[in-house]
Amino acid sequence: MRPAAQRLADVLGESVMAIEIADASATGAALVGFRALGNLLPAGPEGATIGPIHRPGPDRTAYERQHRAYDALRS
Repeated sequence: MRPAAQRLADVLGESVMAIEIADASATGAALVGFRALGNLLPAGPEGATIGPIHRPGPDRTAYERQHRAYDALRS
Protein backbone atom coordinates (compact mmCIF):
# COMPACT_ATOMS: atom_id res chain seq x y z
CA MET A 1 0.00 0.00 0.00
CA ARG A 2 1.33 3.42 -0.97
CA PRO A 3 1.49 6.31 1.46
CA ALA A 4 -1.31 8.87 1.26
CA ALA A 5 1.26 11.57 0.43
CA GLN A 6 2.30 9.62 -2.69
CA ARG A 7 -1.31 9.27 -3.84
CA LEU A 8 -1.78 13.00 -3.29
CA ALA A 9 1.31 13.78 -5.39
CA ASP A 10 0.01 11.52 -8.15
CA VAL A 11 -3.46 13.09 -8.15
CA LEU A 12 -2.24 16.71 -8.00
CA GLY A 13 0.70 16.21 -10.34
CA GLU A 14 2.86 18.15 -7.87
CA SER A 15 5.56 17.22 -5.39
CA VAL A 16 4.33 16.77 -1.82
CA MET A 17 6.50 16.93 1.28
CA ALA A 18 5.30 15.07 4.33
CA ILE A 19 5.99 16.48 7.78
CA GLU A 20 5.65 14.72 11.08
CA ILE A 21 4.04 17.03 13.61
CA ALA A 22 1.15 16.89 16.02
CA ASP A 23 -2.01 18.24 14.38
CA ALA A 24 -0.49 18.09 10.89
CA SER A 25 -3.85 18.81 9.21
CA ALA A 26 -4.42 21.97 11.24
CA THR A 27 -0.83 23.08 10.65
CA GLY A 28 -1.23 22.54 6.91
CA ALA A 29 -4.51 24.44 6.82
CA ALA A 30 -2.91 27.34 8.68
CA LEU A 31 0.00 27.41 6.22
CA VAL A 32 -2.39 27.41 3.25
CA GLY A 33 -4.33 30.31 4.79
CA PHE A 34 -1.10 32.15 5.57
CA ARG A 35 -0.01 31.76 1.93
CA ALA A 36 -3.45 32.78 0.61
CA LEU A 37 -3.06 36.09 2.44
CA GLY A 38 0.00 36.77 0.30
CA ASN A 39 2.59 35.93 2.94
CA LEU A 40 5.69 33.92 2.22
CA LEU A 41 5.69 30.58 3.95
CA PRO A 42 7.97 30.24 6.96
CA ALA A 43 10.93 27.86 6.77
CA GLY A 44 8.89 25.21 8.55
CA PRO A 45 6.67 24.72 11.55
CA GLU A 46 8.56 24.69 14.82
CA GLY A 47 9.08 21.17 16.09
CA ALA A 48 8.29 19.56 12.76
CA THR A 49 10.31 16.68 11.40
CA ILE A 50 10.64 17.01 7.64
CA GLY A 51 9.77 13.78 5.90
CA PRO A 52 10.37 12.55 2.38
CA ILE A 53 9.33 14.45 -0.73
CA HIS A 54 6.88 12.47 -2.86
CA ARG A 55 6.98 13.23 -6.56
CA PRO A 56 4.26 12.25 -9.06
CA GLY A 57 4.90 8.71 -10.21
CA PRO A 58 3.82 6.57 -13.13
CA ASP A 59 0.33 6.22 -11.63
CA ARG A 60 -0.21 9.88 -12.56
CA THR A 61 -1.34 8.83 -16.04
CA ALA A 62 -4.22 6.80 -14.57
CA TYR A 63 -5.48 9.85 -12.68
CA GLU A 64 -5.16 12.03 -15.78
CA ARG A 65 -7.18 9.51 -17.80
CA GLN A 66 -9.91 9.39 -15.14
CA HIS A 67 -10.02 13.18 -14.96
CA ARG A 68 -10.48 13.47 -18.74
CA ALA A 69 -13.32 10.93 -18.56
CA TYR A 70 -14.92 12.91 -15.74
CA ASP A 71 -14.63 16.16 -17.71
CA ALA A 72 -16.22 14.47 -20.75
CA LEU A 73 -19.22 13.45 -18.62
CA ARG A 74 -19.70 17.00 -17.39
CA SER A 75 -19.71 18.61 -20.84
